[in-house]
Amino acid sequence: MSAAEHSNIAILAGPKLLGYFFNWALLGVLTLQTYLYHVSFPHDPLLLQCLVYGMLAFEWVQTGLVTGVAFEIFVYNYGDLNSLTKIYYA
Repeated sequence: MSAAEHSNIAILAGPKLLGYFFNWALLGVLTLQTYLYHVSFPHDPLLLQCLVYGMLAFEWVQTGLVTGVAFEIFVYNYGDLNSLTKIYYA
């Protein structure tokens, strides 16, 4: 692998990898916030509780799909420049 290819991989992979890390970190923050909501407001209306827990479930599914794409890029197609520029539909 030439120095130019190595540089291209770093430029393409770095921002994607940081995005995946931020996604996981923000999921942790959302999970903590949902737990604090559950503890602090147990008597909120059912509709509001469904909205909060539904958003948490939606985020967990979305993060799972994003993690699948990250595995596709960084594990199954390791070092392939085309996998870094391909758009994945989970």
